[in-house]
Amino acid sequence: MRIPKKPPIVNLIKQHKLTNLLFYIINRCHLTPIDRECRSHTKEKHVRPQPYIGVTGFIQANHDLAQFLLATIRGHFQVHHHLMVGALASAKTLRGEQNKWPGRTPLIEDLASCFVNDPLAINLAHFATDDRDTIDVQLMQLMDRAGPFCDGVQLNMVWPNIDQLATAMLTKRMRRVVLQIGATAFRQVDENPQRLAERLDEYKDHVTDILFDLSGGHGLEMDSARAIEVLRAVRTRHPNLGTGVAGGLSQETIHLLAPIVKEFPNINIDAEGRLRTPQPEDAMHDGKAMGYVTSAIDLFADSHL
Repeated sequence: MRIPKKPPIVNLIKQHKLTNLLFYIINRCHLTPIDRECRSHTKEKHVRPQPYIGVTGFIQANHDLAQFLLATIRGHFQVHHHLMVGALASAKTLRGEQNKWPGRTPLIEDLASCFVNDPLAINLAHFATDDRDTIDVQLMQLMDRAGPFCDGVQLNMVWPNIDQLATAMLTKRMRRVVLQIGATAFRQVDENPQRLAERLDEYKDHVTDILFDLSGGHGLEMDSARAIEVLRAVRTRHPNLGTGVAGGLSQETIHLLAPIVKEFPNINIDAEGRLRTPQPEDAMHDGKAMGYVTSAIDLFADSHL
């Protein structure tokens, strides 16, 4: 697989491509532009975490794919999204066992090798557990096993205990903590966007992002209109929180994002279920992952024109 080289910065200057040069500097220096939609809601300027295009379900064998996707994003200077490299983990794998998704979940000893050392990569361990009494201990153990390139976690759990989460964050370095808002968590606030935003009041100092995802990795298509309602409520009440959506995303369904990206061009997105080969293999499909990321790049690029 041939990975395209990034153009030298000198060539950009010679060709007077100032817009491309600007986005080159933003991407290379980890600068986050002020969201234009944020300015429409408030007079204050807020800087959210770096937005990302997420691919979840990486295992050790997908390392070359991650490098190719990073090169693809790097080649589009008008898009300042990074690549979120997501690797699944659970209380079961943390104990050294294999869970019910062996095709997409690495063994705990292989977790660190799923992540890549690249400035455009946001490496996250997506963690699920039924043991709610020791979330802090489990997260600390997880970060110990996730290796030096892991940037943080996505919490695939329903409203985790705040004190335990705070303890884990104080003990371990986590630059990104994404709280997944799944179907159960949404039902617990009566599927009301405003109540959801209010429920996040106690989490705003302990998480960097939320991900509105009613699919949970099963490939169920998102309801774009409902997602927009949620994003409006959360962005208005919590302008500094990164916000994201997921649910049945692939190259074929990227159009579901069009109305969302029109209003929120710096949104995080994530895909998992529709990027797999059929069961029982359930492996990452390189072509589907490439198609999804390329289509997402095109959509975000158009939103910045």
